[in-house]
Amino acid sequence: MFEYLKENPEYAIATLFTALGYFAKTIIDFVLDKRRRKAQLRELFWKEKIQASKKASEFYYEHLAFLNLLTQKIETEINEKEFSEILAKSFQKQILNLSNKITNPSHYEHHHIHIFYDFDETELNELNKNSFEILQDMESIVFEPDEKLDSIAKKLDEVKSLSKKLKINYEKSIKIYRKYLKSIRGDIKEYIE
Repeated sequence: MFEYLKENPEYAIATLFTALGYFAKTIIDFVLDKRRRKAQLRELFWKEKIQASKKASEFYYEHLAFLNLLTQKIETEINEKEFSEILAKSFQKQILNLSNKITNPSHYEHHHIHIFYDFDETELNELNKNSFEILQDMESIVFEPDEKLDSIAKKLDEVKSLSKKLKINYEKSIKIYRKYLKSIRGDIKEYIE
């Protein structure tokens, strides 16, 4: 074989260049494949991040809608002299629906947001705990049919005070959730640009 290549050097040169071309192509394919996989992984990462952001924002807005509806119901009951039974049932139905969505979600995908972001939830957890305690305090206030007017007035003032506290918690929660969402949107916008 070597003698044949000595006699025909063009075959030796062709074989050498073919081998070099094969190795160069293999190296180029390896580098390009590595880049392609990295790009695919980055794309998958961002799809997951956006999906988690969507689920988290849905959860945040449902939680805010729940608190808002609850405070509206309480304020309406306090301020209206003749609170409609139909309106009361409508409020209660919506409150129960949102409450079930928040406390018994069919999925926990909104928690995936914590894989991508490290939100400090201390204040939000404290607000939620405080709101729960306010609601328990409101529930413990019972108006008796034979109660005196001054006792009813005191209890009504207490309900109004608790309602204001609940509304303040709601407003603070809105600010926190908006801060979270602003951070998420900014991150997504930065990726798109």
